[in-house]
Amino acid sequence: MKMPIHKAISEVLRDISHPMSAHEIHTAIVKRNLYAFKARDPLSVVKGELRRRCKELNFPSAYTTKYFSMTTDGRFRLLPKPEKVPPTVYKLPSTQDGGKPGTMVSVPTDDENAEAGDQTPVSSTSHTEIQWRLLDLGSKMGLSVWAPIGDRGKVWGEHRVGEVPRMLDRLPGKFDVATTKTIENIDVLWLEKHAIRAGIEVEHTSSIYSGLLRMSDLLTMQPNIEIRLYLVAPDERADKFAREVARPTFSSLPKPMHTLCRFLPYSNLLETLNKVGDFVHRLNPAFLDDISDLYDPAFSSVD
Repeated sequence: MKMPIHKAISEVLRDISHPMSAHEIHTAIVKRNLYAFKARDPLSVVKGELRRRCKELNFPSAYTTKYFSMTTDGRFRLLPKPEKVPPTVYKLPSTQDGGKPGTMVSVPTDDENAEAGDQTPVSSTSHTEIQWRLLDLGSKMGLSVWAPIGDRGKVWGEHRVGEVPRMLDRLPGKFDVATTKTIENIDVLWLEKHAIRAGIEVEHTSSIYSGLLRMSDLLTMQPNIEIRLYLVAPDERADKFAREVARPTFSSLPKPMHTLCRFLPYSNLLETLNKVGDFVHRLNPAFLDDISDLYDPAFSSVD
C-alpha cells in the first residue's frame, strides 16, 4: 500500500538538500513510485497538498498541521518538524432570526484586513494583460464582451483593451440602474445575446475583498441571476481569496459566495491558452470551471 501524498512529498524533500518546485516534486514521486495518482491532473494534487500543508499559507481549507515551508520564489522545503497553526474558520451558532445554523466563516486578523501585501506586485504579468487575454478569449469563443469604459484605453504591448473584437458599446437594458452600474464596473463580462455568461474580476494588486464585494452587491440586487463568477489573480493570492470569500458577509448570503465564485490563478489561465492555441474557438465558456477552484470553508481541515 502506497504512503499518503503528504508523506510521499515529505520523503522526496527529506532526501533533497535544496527547495523544490511542485513540478520537480511530482516528477520525483512518480519516478520513485511513492504514490498512485488517480486524478486527471496529478500535478494539481501535489500543488494542492503543498499549499494546504504550507506554513506560510493559512486559508479555510488548509490543514492545521504544517509540514512544508515556501521560499520567496515559490519552491518548497520540509520543515524540521510538523507545526500546528490556529484554525482560520469558525462555526456560527444557530440564530433566532432564521439564520443558517452551522455556517462556517473566516474572521481575518487586523494584519489581513490591512492588506499591506496587496499593494506589492506579486507577478510579472500585469492586470491589463490578463484583462485583455480574457476579453480576447471570450471574443474568440464567439461571445460579446464588455470591459469598464474607464479601462478601454489601457494598453498591453500592442493590444488596447477597447479594441478587442465584439466589444459592446453598452450593456443590454434588462437591469435597473443600480444593478447596471454594478455590472458595468466588473473587469470582464462574457455575454451571449442578452445573457451574461460570466463575470470576471482581475485582482492583481488591488483588494480581493473589493472584487468579491462587487459580485456580492450584484447577487444581493439580483438574487435569481444565473451567472458564472470568477476571481482571477496571481497564484500567490489563492490563500487570500480563500480567507476573504469565507467572511460572514459573503457566507451569509442566500447562496454563499464560496459556492458561486471560483478562484482562477494566472498560471492555469496562461497554460490553458498556450495549450489550446488556434482551437480556442471550440471552447465552451464553462471550461473555466475546469481550471479554477471553489473554496468551501466547511472543508477546513483539523488533523
